[in-house]
Amino acid sequence: MASLAGKAAAMIAGAAVLGAVGAGVYSIMPNASADEKVAGDKAAAVTSIPQTPEKPPPTALLDQPPAEPSAPATSAPSAVVTKAPAAPVAVKPGTPAEVCRGTGPGQLAVEKYLATHTEFGPVTVDGKQSAQDCAAIKKFQARYGVLPLAGYAGPVSGSVATRLSSVATAKCSVKGLTVCVDLTSQTMWVVSGGRTVLGPVPIRTGRAGKATPPGFYSIQDKKKWTTSSEFKDVPLPYWERFNGGMGFHQTPSYLYDQNSPGSHGCINLLRRDAIALFGLTHSGTRVHIFGAKPGT
Repeated sequence: MASLAGKAAAMIAGAAVLGAVGAGVYSIMPNASADEKVAGDKAAAVTSIPQTPEKPPPTALLDQPPAEPSAPATSAPSAVVTKAPAAPVAVKPGTPAEVCRGTGPGQLAVEKYLATHTEFGPVTVDGKQSAQDCAAIKKFQARYGVLPLAGYAGPVSGSVATRLSSVATAKCSVKGLTVCVDLTSQTMWVVSGGRTVLGPVPIRTGRAGKATPPGFYSIQDKKKWTTSSEFKDVPLPYWERFNGGMGFHQTPSYLYDQNSPGSHGCINLLRRDAIALFGLTHSGTRVHIFGAKPGT
């Protein structure tokens, strides 16, 4: 009986271990499926396969606010009794008093953009940081995936604002449903019935030597979820092919990583924009790509 009881206990313990492992795998898989790694069939490839979706590598260019200077350490003479300093006033995380620590190089560019996009909140276009500006800039950064969400308008925020402000919408003025891609400003938007129904939003296209070609195309097939047979079954969420092995898809990494030269011809989008585009298009939707990506 003791032997049988031992075996039963061992079996129960083994089942518990398997259950724990299974739970661990289940908790990891959603992250992997959202990892936004996409590669085209035969002709397109991702530049890297990060372990976390849209996570910038350590060398990524971030809009990091300047660090607050630390006060030098001082000590009172041993014979002198000093009064304990008052406890610091607690600041709620995320408030302007905590995160707005200066005027960044992209401040004016972001202010000009936000002045015409009031959904982010009011700003004063003067090139100077304020609590009001910071709150609006944080919303701008959250919408367009600029890290960190600190309200500090660094070079990335300024670049994104400039790109979105310089979109050549007149070059893609059509009445029917069309996906417009401006390679020069690295932006994408969708028009239907003579009006813009999505975007403009920032994108990342092909690198030098594998540049996304301009021209007129159409969505050839759509798959909300598939995998790549060429690149070790890499997940391909919200895949929309438009030219051979090139397609629209979620970005495989931080969209603004300065060390990434671009895709192998595919068009990388932020997750929310890839989902929105997938919901608007259908097989046969027109795609108009024009301009030239700087550096290609």
